[in-house]
Amino acid sequence: MTIFYNTGLDLMADWVTQDYKLALLDDTYVEDRTQQYLSEVLPYELLDLTVDYIRCTPTGKTRTADVFLNRIVYDCDLLGFGAPTGGQIAGSMVLFKWTGDAIDSPMIANIDLGDVVMTGGLFAVVVNSAGLIYTDQGV
Repeated sequence: MTIFYNTGLDLMADWVTQDYKLALLDDTYVEDRTQQYLSEVLPYELLDLTVDYIRCTPTGKTRTADVFLNRIVYDCDLLGFGAPTGGQIAGSMVLFKWTGDAIDSPMIANIDLGDVVMTGGLFAVVVNSAGLIYTDQGV
């Protein structure tokens, strides 16, 4: 399931042209719609072997009006996250608009992954045919 943070959808109009990223969050993170900035979830971010954050910049971004289902679809290519340290458990990934600093990078949505145990190898998420996220709030 995907939840949107309270200010998230207001920022999606420039999805195709601006710098958005995704971060993997561990399975102990509990979604809180009132959170606003990436800095609020840093303790839950997965790390690689160099103790650096695992983040992904989506490529091939599109924003499409689906008039048949009355929604806007935000889509992108396969998401490649690099190699998180083995044994960590990814519970979700957070979509955020990157400003250059976690303290003022607003979060858009939290996308549930289930619980995926990292192996230490490269980790990728295949974006399904319905898109990365979509809104049912009209087009």
